[in-house]
Amino acid sequence: MVRCAALQNQQFGRDLAQLEELADQVDWIADSAAADVMQPLILSGLWVSDNPDRSREMLRRRSAAGRVSLLVPRWRAGDIAPLVGASSSIEVRASNFDGVAWEDGQQYDVSGVSSLRTVLHVGRWAVATGVGTVLLCFRPHMTAGPIVICTASVAGRPSGVQVEAQRRLLMRILMEAEKLTGPSDHPKKPETRPTEPAPDLATYLRDEGPVGAALLLALIACKGNKAADLASSAKAHLGIALKPVELQRVLNRLPETSTPEIAAALKASGWGAHLRRVEQAMAATEKP
Repeated sequence: MVRCAALQNQQFGRDLAQLEELADQVDWIADSAAADVMQPLILSGLWVSDNPDRSREMLRRRSAAGRVSLLVPRWRAGDIAPLVGASSSIEVRASNFDGVAWEDGQQYDVSGVSSLRTVLHVGRWAVATGVGTVLLCFRPHMTAGPIVICTASVAGRPSGVQVEAQRRLLMRILMEAEKLTGPSDHPKKPETRPTEPAPDLATYLRDEGPVGAALLLALIACKGNKAADLASSAKAHLGIALKPVELQRVLNRLPETSTPEIAAALKASGWGAHLRRVEQAMAATEKP
């Protein structure tokens, strides 16, 4: 389930115009609550630039607390390093691109009209051909919450961009960012994940979150065949990369169930929209 927060003063602006179609739940909050809200906070880069003092303090407090912030177009050209707390320049410059490639090669057909120039090497998540870096994850230190700077139009309504492509990119950004969150006063301890079969699908989805949902959606797409290439299915339908070890672990945790039970559990846990898209894709491929 994709849940995020955004500022009330940006709810009806063009920069976040598509957000409610992309996320399962958007909490529109007041500026005064933004520093403390637990969900990933999505902000217009234009608003950040136009409100430097407020945005700088907001991002500083969120990062110090280990929380995710995502900055999306539109952007003003110039150096945004002072706004996010970076010691090296992060220059926004005019560019045009039709899609982005994640560092693992996964493609997302989401366009943009600006790119990033920086000497920072860590956190360059995605690039656009002929343009360079278009998605940068910055953390002031290794235990700080991530501030993700995206120049692809992931939350607006750019011409010619499919909503599904935006949704896949947004999901990927938030999933990768959440992996980096943790307490700000000490390093995050390695997490011991359960390996025993879950008693039921509700428990399974509660424990495993997006990774577990990705596996269930991949099983739906593969018609319940556990021997199928579930990792490729999850990546194709959701843009989620399941590593072999993690795939085997979540498979081992899956209780005995049927396809109708999986579908019902996904709907009950807030993954109904993703399920419908998988079913629509399956129906399209089965047409003569």
